[in-house]
Amino acid sequence: MTDHNNYSLRKCLQMATCENIFHKILNDLELNPLFSEIKTCISNYINFPEKPLQQKDSEAESWLKWARNRQHLKIISAEIPEGILPDNSPGHLLDVRVFTHRGPDDDIYDNNKDIRDKVARGNCFLSIHSGENRRTRCVIYALKKFTGGLGDDDDRTSGDDFTWKKYFNKPLDAASSIVATRKANGEAAHLSCLKIDDQYIICAGSKNVHLLFKNKEDVTKYVEPRYKIAREVSETVWEALEDMGEEKKNRLLEFLCVTDYTAIFEILHPDHQHVEEFTHLKKPLLQFITWCSNDLVPTESSSLCSMPPHISIEIARYLGLSTVQYDIIGVSDVDPRMSQIRQGYGYEGEVLYFLDSENNVIGLLKKKTIW
Repeated sequence: MTDHNNYSLRKCLQMATCENIFHKILNDLELNPLFSEIKTCISNYINFPEKPLQQKDSEAESWLKWARNRQHLKIISAEIPEGILPDNSPGHLLDVRVFTHRGPDDDIYDNNKDIRDKVARGNCFLSIHSGENRRTRCVIYALKKFTGGLGDDDDRTSGDDFTWKKYFNKPLDAASSIVATRKANGEAAHLSCLKIDDQYIICAGSKNVHLLFKNKEDVTKYVEPRYKIAREVSETVWEALEDMGEEKKNRLLEFLCVTDYTAIFEILHPDHQHVEEFTHLKKPLLQFITWCSNDLVPTESSSLCSMPPHISIEIARYLGLSTVQYDIIGVSDVDPRMSQIRQGYGYEGEVLYFLDSENNVIGLLKKKTIW
């Protein structure tokens, strides 16, 4: 069978699986108060033309070529341990991050629009060098950097209260509603999944370091010190998947495969707390925040998240994930809400997602409590 026929067959199977998953979501969430918005989001996804695999490979290679020529970016390539990929498919994971000699990365993001537009806070690529599974593919593409005013960013000591406007893709007056999510004070965590030779292969990790694995034993193969936090995240991900049961676990992994989404979480760890007390937790807990698309070349009008955050959360809850809490507020209520957050105590704060009239996320803003 030719490569073209192979692709056509895989594409037909993927579309059928995708429609089956989304049909079940719609059927099971029919009584959800947000059903109309959920249905619109799912319809938009199903009707959006899927890129050919060759195009995804080309875009990933082009993105990496661009990154290698940017002095402010660093690419760490690491060989994937034996036994995770198929025997005939040796590969590497490449993590890409903004690089500074010292201090935070705010100045680099503030002063380089191309980096703001293209570099997420979590960028990971899979490169398989040979064999039938040869590919270069983006496997983690997390939230783009967002900011707040002075006092709302860790380590930010320069700039002004309006720097955040650079991180919006439309003017503030284009916003028609706002979704406020509780910031849970945890560490960033990412999850995605792909299928190779009909096996689920999971990618998970922290902001700058990710692992590829099929089971918990695979995680122990990453022994270098740089993997410490990524191992903790991956072990927590695996335990959460196992706790779901086989049916729900496979449903979530299949959803990630067919959508090509990255799931964004905070990991609440009893030993890694900043503001809130997590000592009541017996083990680390994942809290889902939103979905992000692994599409490296989105359309100009694209949302900063692949779905509105409240719809993402409703679907994540359906898929069996623990999530952050959210409120939907009007634009006229944003200033009182920010004042309320600043006067809060005992939690870290909130993230505000600004949505336009078509429910695209046009910008994010974080506001912190006085702690």
